[in-house]
Amino acid sequence: MGPSKRPLDLEYAEQMQYHPYGTALYRPQPRDVFHPGMVGYFNEDGDWNPIIDLSQKSQPSFTEPALAASLTPPDDLPAMARPEEHTWGPKLGDTTRVRQIDLSAGIGEWSMLAAAGAPISLESCYRFENMESTGAVLITGAPILHERFYHATPFKRWVVSNATRLLAERTELKKNALWVITSIWSAEEAAVNCWREHHRAVDVGFKVGFVEIGELAPKGKWVDGGSSEGWIRVKGDEGLGSQNKRTAFRGESSAKETVAASLKAEDGMEYDLSCESILEDESLRPDQDAKNSDDEPDQIEADGDSDDDW
Repeated sequence: MGPSKRPLDLEYAEQMQYHPYGTALYRPQPRDVFHPGMVGYFNEDGDWNPIIDLSQKSQPSFTEPALAASLTPPDDLPAMARPEEHTWGPKLGDTTRVRQIDLSAGIGEWSMLAAAGAPISLESCYRFENMESTGAVLITGAPILHERFYHATPFKRWVVSNATRLLAERTELKKNALWVITSIWSAEEAAVNCWREHHRAVDVGFKVGFVEIGELAPKGKWVDGGSSEGWIRVKGDEGLGSQNKRTAFRGESSAKETVAASLKAEDGMEYDLSCESILEDESLRPDQDAKNSDDEPDQIEADGDSDDDW
């Protein structure tokens, strides 16, 4: 069977879904329009379109005056949980594996990074490769910030109460699912890669000698092959998709929870409105606490024999 023809953002979300931190977004979104309380939708091209910010009584400039008058935030919003800072290393897709490259073997062993102008001062290099048709990698700078509302029920009630207005004001929702963001993970810098070629590999160099995959994040910077190798790299001041100068990555519609099924519009048609807890990244998929993580470390293979040195 040949490679999947689905859009890469959906492939990426599926590859990352076994990390239990929400929906991984392949394309970053700026936090000022993508944060807990924001309501919107992704169009057919994967572009995020905000509708209203339920966390703000005074609506930002992207909200049209007429829409702001007909759609108002609920009075019973739950409290926000205290923001939590986390640290983690690279996150891998379900069919992606990693092994360390021996830098002492010469530049030929890490030619992909050398071609991208990687500094010789790198202390370690890791090769990420897919075992099947799709590979996915997420790398984030530390710290990663987790922001969330305590409860989703008030948001679900709001969607049900405003379904008719939403469908009337935004007919795009007849084709594109509604997202209500109640939780995000964000970071100041992140890099995402997703590909569909069989047995393809991408290299990443780190300015630290030891990197925990899936758990502790490298303390230093990393170097990847850039856009020519398929990397999407964003920083907070570029609208990376996390919170506040942070960035988020788009997820897949099948991961959404339908909260008001078969809502009937005035034209007699029935539509599903969905409420989704979205992962923002700087948004990758964070490990809970390095100390208290329920997420298993991603599989690593060292160049030698065992992985006892990791």
